[in-house]
Amino acid sequence: MYYLYLAWGEKYFVVNLSPYPEVDLSFWNRHLGCSQMLVSNPALPLGVADRLLRQLATPLERGGATVEDSGGSWWGRWWPIGGGQARTPELMVRARTRQLTAQARRLGWQISFTGRFFPFNPQISGDPLEACPMPTDVLEGRILFQSEIGKAVAENGFLLPADLERRLHLMYLEGRCELLSGVGYDHRGRPVCNRCGQSADIGELSCGSCGERFCLQCGECRQMGESRLCRPLYAFPGRPLDHMPPGTLIPRHGFDLTPSQNDAAEELRRFVKQSQRKECLVWAVCGAGKTEVSWAAMEEVLTVGGRVLFAVPRRDVVIDLEPRLRKAYPELPVAALFGGSLFKYREARVVLATTHQAIRFFHTFDLVILDEVDAFPYHRNPLLYFAVQRARRPEGKAIYMTATPGPELIRQGESGKIPCVRIPARYHGYPLPEPRILVEPKLAEFSHKGRPSPAVPDSIVSLLRPSAAGEGAPTMVFGPTVALVEKVGTVLGGFPDFRGRVEYTHSRDPERDRKRERFVRGEFPILVTTTIMERGVTIPGVNVLVLFAEREEIFDSATLIQIAGRCGRTLEHPLGDIGFVGTRITPSMKEALGQIRQMNAEAHRRGYLYNWLPAREAAAATVPGWRW
Repeated sequence: MYYLYLAWGEKYFVVNLSPYPEVDLSFWNRHLGCSQMLVSNPALPLGVADRLLRQLATPLERGGATVEDSGGSWWGRWWPIGGGQARTPELMVRARTRQLTAQARRLGWQISFTGRFFPFNPQISGDPLEACPMPTDVLEGRILFQSEIGKAVAENGFLLPADLERRLHLMYLEGRCELLSGVGYDHRGRPVCNRCGQSADIGELSCGSCGERFCLQCGECRQMGESRLCRPLYAFPGRPLDHMPPGTLIPRHGFDLTPSQNDAAEELRRFVKQSQRKECLVWAVCGAGKTEVSWAAMEEVLTVGGRVLFAVPRRDVVIDLEPRLRKAYPELPVAALFGGSLFKYREARVVLATTHQAIRFFHTFDLVILDEVDAFPYHRNPLLYFAVQRARRPEGKAIYMTATPGPELIRQGESGKIPCVRIPARYHGYPLPEPRILVEPKLAEFSHKGRPSPAVPDSIVSLLRPSAAGEGAPTMVFGPTVALVEKVGTVLGGFPDFRGRVEYTHSRDPERDRKRERFVRGEFPILVTTTIMERGVTIPGVNVLVLFAEREEIFDSATLIQIAGRCGRTLEHPLGDIGFVGTRITPSMKEALGQIRQMNAEAHRRGYLYNWLPAREAAAATVPGWRW
């Protein structure tokens, strides 16, 4: 719980808040000569005290002001002075206490300023500022609750100060961190979470911490630890690091960038070094190698002492990317953060993190690279955008990378509002496989609820039979729902020539990781799956079939493009067959096909398809095709 207080001396007065008024009086006595203090009674939850303070006290008054600094139209209303009576800090304090009391009552809080500390005498009361030193380096660039600060200090091998909360509050007084309440109020008086920035899921609860019956708690970010009205949140801005010696960051990729990658890398270098704009879109086809392209921008930032956040949507991407980055830059301090990582508070120049972990960073990164910006959990999730943007320094830059940007990003890129770097070709120089569309009305009967399942349409079975017989390529069959995936997998597995050749999986399947590994090893040729396999999967020589593709709520154009991107990702098997099968042709199917053709045409025009072959000829030479 926090007290509002007004401290004053012969010249200065201060309006602020504190859980330990004696610490503040000691601090202001040392810096401004304040020797007396009035404090509120009773103490208030931090969020309420901060709201009152922000409404009535200017930033100048929170750090120490004189009567001349502060006066204004409110003076005559709250403390009318006549007869030549001089305005003094003590009169200013009394006027301010009347204001605070009236405002608190309008908000439903009955407070008074009856408690008083005076005069301050450190020889009698001791000096509360004498305490254990605080290891601040490990906290820079973070926004943490006190319990998280304790973990950060301990993880870096330091002993916790005897009175951590007092020490943190002193750092706030010294201007080394910002003090926020977990849940506070915006400028309109609406509750908002200061940790995740959201206001939609703020609920009341009877709080055991502050004793209030109507404390507020954020439900949106509760899985990251409870954020409450009474819980202090400390934000420590990051600081620049030392410049790295020239030649330190020489990548050890083990391969040369392709012409399309080189061109994109140089564009990103120019964006980081010269552009006045703070955001850039990298629109790259699936399998273009955009991760390695982004390292050029990362190098530019790191060599001048900056920090980089590489934010990705899933923990498996972090786990995959960390060894690649360490191998390319063995001298670079790298931290990998995800839900199960052991160390979350080690200092590093490059942080690889799932976006939920970015919620604990504060104004520290000079460059934020947001990979697969259209993917879950980013998609329509303002919490994660808020967290990533707050992790960036105010003057820092952001690069959004995706194969399927949303309409707003496309609009901004094509209009020139943000720079747009396009990578229209894969590293192996072959064109993207172009999907073919098959209309199959019988799928409507198969998906009808409440009826016995009829057979899978003959057209689908004939497409899959070569794979089941081991004569064709392995095939991923995508369905829109768990129920349909299970039904298709079960029915297909019942055919004599498909028996033991088909597996199905989805997000509820506890064996999904093992089935994925078995499919990659070639232990069975047909995997029926939901869209959990639309990204992050590279299986050499695979074909892809999307069933019930008319379900646009699941299979929008972005999802169809990502699914199509599973084909032709390796040099040994650069093409493959992609089929969109539905009861009708949808706008999403047409848009997905159109975007793929557009990228192929651009790649051809820019000379990036150095392995160009007619699509049918190349597919026949590399992957056994379907008989349509």
